[in-house]
Amino acid sequence: MVRKMGPSLLAPTRIGRTVAELYIMPETALILLRDMRSLLSEEQDQELWELKALTSVCSTPDMPEITGLQMPLDERVPQDVASRGMGPVLKALVLRAWIEEESENMIFLKYSAGPGDVHVLSEAATWIAQSASRLALVVNNTSMFRAFDVLARRLEHGVRPELLELVQIPGIGRARARVLYSHGFRRLVDLASVRPEDLARLPMIGRETALKIRSYIESVVSVSERAR
Repeated sequence: MVRKMGPSLLAPTRIGRTVAELYIMPETALILLRDMRSLLSEEQDQELWELKALTSVCSTPDMPEITGLQMPLDERVPQDVASRGMGPVLKALVLRAWIEEESENMIFLKYSAGPGDVHVLSEAATWIAQSASRLALVVNNTSMFRAFDVLARRLEHGVRPELLELVQIPGIGRARARVLYSHGFRRLVDLASVRPEDLARLPMIGRETALKIRSYIESVVSVSERAR
């Protein structure tokens, strides 16, 4: 992270400068970069990659400690993940449940993680995953940049990948986005021609939210037209 420029002069490398800009601990950057080169670069399916990436994020010293988490008796994790220790693995499992859209009640029943715990973990993990994406760019690893960028946005909103476009809409969280998606509104463009009164009839939407959705869609369309 630093290089020697003379007998008594040190200068930051690109990685060192990025770490300082991100306000993460140097040890956090080293763990993420090491795992990108080894643990996360191996051939594996998407679900396994996500668990390993979350465990990597949760192994960093910038992640907060959460006491009282419990491991379900029927939970099984790969050996290379389990070797990172119970603390990081439990936090990773809670976060995996969060981005798979499990309810807060189910997360509490499975892992004894309350809504406050989930909020603290997801907020910190979002920041660290965003940092990982920036570090990946510095080392020219575009595949890891894209993967951690998507993971960070999923951690921020607690959604599966298909809902990321919908949760851009102000006032649309994970539950309302899932309602829209299940009723055929899977992209912003799908909402461009629907009437607010039709949206208002959907569960959890209502008139006020429908008008906010319409206002946002019109502003996006307006910006898009001006950019042409």
